[in-house]
Amino acid sequence: MEKYYQNLSCPDCKNSLVFLKGSFSCPACKKGYRLEEGIPVFLNDEQWEKWQKEDIVYNPYLQGGHFLSSTDFYAKYGRSWQKVADIGGGDGVNSAELAEEGKDVYVLNPGFLALQKLQKRGIPGLHPICCEGENIPFADEFFDGVLNIFVIEHLSDPFPILKEIRRVLKKEGEAVIGTDNRFYDKYGKIIKTSLLHAFNKNIPIHSPNKTHINLMMPKDLRSILKKANFEITKEEILRPQYLDPVWGSIPKGLREEFMSGMFIFTCKPIK
Repeated sequence: MEKYYQNLSCPDCKNSLVFLKGSFSCPACKKGYRLEEGIPVFLNDEQWEKWQKEDIVYNPYLQGGHFLSSTDFYAKYGRSWQKVADIGGGDGVNSAELAEEGKDVYVLNPGFLALQKLQKRGIPGLHPICCEGENIPFADEFFDGVLNIFVIEHLSDPFPILKEIRRVLKKEGEAVIGTDNRFYDKYGKIIKTSLLHAFNKNIPIHSPNKTHINLMMPKDLRSILKKANFEITKEEILRPQYLDPVWGSIPKGLREEFMSGMFIFTCKPIK
């Protein structure tokens, strides 16, 4: 039995689970959950079927035999954390670096194929869990920090997942939420790749991601986080480097809405 199994809770009643003979059971509500290739699964049959199809639709790289090369960009946000949740973390591309640094990283992802790729990384502290972010199988105030990168734009209603993030975060915990700017995602990427394609036909022109159903501007995320009872402690608006010399002189509304590529907000729960 993997040691991290002991930290799992029933996603419905939040009581501790019992692991026995390759499956989990909840003594309180009597529900059971299975183990698939060593990965705890907290999806019902309908959710399981849905997400295995979704894996193939917008994660074509998963059909290959390799995981994505990890990035250390997001590790800087979690270096003061010990227990980390990477919600919607796929194959651990954004959080593997933290696990290699000795953190306990729980990658929560509904698509199973990505978690299979995660296992191939062979990092002891990187723990795969198959579940939806709206129903997290951990007790209240379990995590020091949560990464939620490139997830919120896929959700028609972000409040259920934000409610769960708030529940599982410690009182002094942090959530780091990042998403693409709406204008950049819908138009900027097409303009950029079209210009590059004109000089190099091997560079494809960007096609809009049909699963991005809730693209937003920084002001939209500020409003959502306030309504979800989070306090923003830091904002990072990413933009092309060539704009750095004049960035401060451009009106805030103009630069945030039309000139930024991505924004990342660090916030803490108001409890």
